[in-house]
Amino acid sequence: MSAPSGPSRGAAALPYLIVAVLALIPFSEALVPGRVLCYRDLGAWFHPVLTQAWPRAELGSPPLWIHGVACGRPLWANPGWALASPSNLLYLVLPFNAAFDAFLMLHALLAGVAMTWLARVLGASRVAAVVAGAAYVMGGGIVSATALYWTLVALAWAPLVIGCALRALEQPSRWRFGLLTLALFCQVMGGQPEPILATLVLGFVLSIARGPSRLGTRIGRALLAWTVCGTLAALLASPLLVPAAQFARTTYRAWGFDAGKVLYNSLDPHLLPAMVLPRWLGHPMDRIAGGYAAAAFTDTRTSYFHSLDLGLVAALLAVIAVLLVRPRAMTTALAVMAALGVVIASGRFVPGVETLIASLGPLPLRYPIKALALTHLALPLLAALGADALATRLRRPRALLALPVLVVLEMAYAQHRMLPACDASLFEEPPLARELKARAAQFGAPDGQWRVHHERLPMAGPWSPPLGSLEPTEQARLAWDTRMLFPPRGAPFGIHHALEGLADLMDDQRWFTVARDLYTGPRGEWARGLGELGVLFVISPSCDLASTTAGLELETALGREQGLPEGSGYLYRCTSWVPRIRPIGGDAGRSVGAAGSVIETPYGLEVEVHADADAQVVIADAVGDLSAWTASVDGIPVPLVRTGPRGALVELRMPAGAHRVRVWRDRLCPRWVERVWDGTWCALALACLPWRRRRVSSP
Repeated sequence: MSAPSGPSRGAAALPYLIVAVLALIPFSEALVPGRVLCYRDLGAWFHPVLTQAWPRAELGSPPLWIHGVACGRPLWANPGWALASPSNLLYLVLPFNAAFDAFLMLHALLAGVAMTWLARVLGASRVAAVVAGAAYVMGGGIVSATALYWTLVALAWAPLVIGCALRALEQPSRWRFGLLTLALFCQVMGGQPEPILATLVLGFVLSIARGPSRLGTRIGRALLAWTVCGTLAALLASPLLVPAAQFARTTYRAWGFDAGKVLYNSLDPHLLPAMVLPRWLGHPMDRIAGGYAAAAFTDTRTSYFHSLDLGLVAALLAVIAVLLVRPRAMTTALAVMAALGVVIASGRFVPGVETLIASLGPLPLRYPIKALALTHLALPLLAALGADALATRLRRPRALLALPVLVVLEMAYAQHRMLPACDASLFEEPPLARELKARAAQFGAPDGQWRVHHERLPMAGPWSPPLGSLEPTEQARLAWDTRMLFPPRGAPFGIHHALEGLADLMDDQRWFTVARDLYTGPRGEWARGLGELGVLFVISPSCDLASTTAGLELETALGREQGLPEGSGYLYRCTSWVPRIRPIGGDAGRSVGAAGSVIETPYGLEVEVHADADAQVVIADAVGDLSAWTASVDGIPVPLVRTGPRGALVELRMPAGAHRVRVWRDRLCPRWVERVWDGTWCALALACLPWRRRRVSSP
């Protein structure tokens, strides 16, 4: 009698297909043609900056730098842009808006499918695996991480990394360990560090909890596997990690944070019910209209994870798993990891933590609530094991089919409107930006040389959207901010953000200190400093700023022709403005010529400079580590050196006459890193080849 055949390929693939479809449900608005995802960081930061970077990137090479934002901002050396993620190939083959949405959808789909597979690796049935995949991809962790871009990348790869590790330790082979290394490499190349750390912790614990061997043996094998594969993955990712580490040493983050900033964005205990009760204390999208009572328990009026929902059904199934599943090692490990994530996320609300953090001195980490990634990873797996335990105990396997339906319905209700999309035309250049560009051209100033005089847009006053005529939602707020204040290359900047030292922790310390000195210097003198740093215009809601600030002259009142309500803003010109790129000479540093139009790319800039005498060409851009930059005059290399306040500017020498000056970032990383990278790939390939020992025949 023949052995019974296993499930067909179609039946085996069905759970993954179901979860893949479910992964797209939160993106329903973005699937409409002409719409693009815009919530929070997506619309305020990632979309505007990446729009400027990717279309001008050379085929096959990611953008390295953007000059028009914050006097220069690194893109490759800041992993927060996730430029090294393999999915960035979409930007090279699709229109930008389509690639932007597809990048996020693809990672959400990967997250759901990978979690479904990981549940199967842990022994869950196909239906229970759908429960795990649906709870993960439609839960608050993934939905919230979508708006945080690189957090989503890390969480998407996490289940695949853990599953590859469990498979490799269960049936060791070079190929399996090679796949673990590649999965870790893909996660590191585009993901946020905290979720990656959560992946390593959970994966290591599950590696110890799983297996028939003695505990000491399991610990040794898991430690060896994770150490070797993690080291290889880090070496493969060195073209990203080394430049980021080098740049980070010179940035604001390198100073570290005190206990108050480290514990900022902790999980308030009042919000714990939101993990299992959808819409607890309101919906985050209603915060502008005052319908989000939970804002009172957050540090930023919206939680870092704007949805904490794990799902009531999934939570109940997790409890059932802890109570019923035997042996207990796996469920205990998952339960402890889920609880640990909540405890760490609670941050300053845990007794004694503030004292402990203060005793450690300044730390480079912040936002304890990021630890919820550990909870969002562990609980869906517990739910899958609990679903199978429940079906076994009730002896009604068909009743198991209702559980995925309940999870999906609950999650769909909880995450409704969590990922709003807006009309793509919202990101087109607003009338105000066009007028500022035209006015700047009259003075010979390049695009983007203006700042907005505000610290943060208040929720009341002349800068607020007229809620009577606009729908009081996050999307309406974004639309108002964009049309009113956005320069074409990023979010609006306040005067204390003039050099953007505070807006991004990966900005150069020199620029931060210069910005701080300008803002905290003699009262009314800050505009003169801005003018010397190449800022031509200042926009303010105040009509008398010129009378209280030296170096400002009122240009015009802004109104309907710029797309604004009458009297809502005023445009000022810095009378002490000097060009961002300028030739100077003599002991007094006086101007000895002029620079023509600037050609900017994500790799550097080119400009025609005319000087009446030998000159130093000063460039008011933050270029970071000079070793990664090259300068030339008419194709002849020249040294690039620091100058200006605190060495925040750079300059090069140029003879008299008209010359073409070029400054560019010439490589992704140091050359020694490239050699290490090549060697690691070769070693990994050789290790994974199917070497076979030749048998020696006996005589």
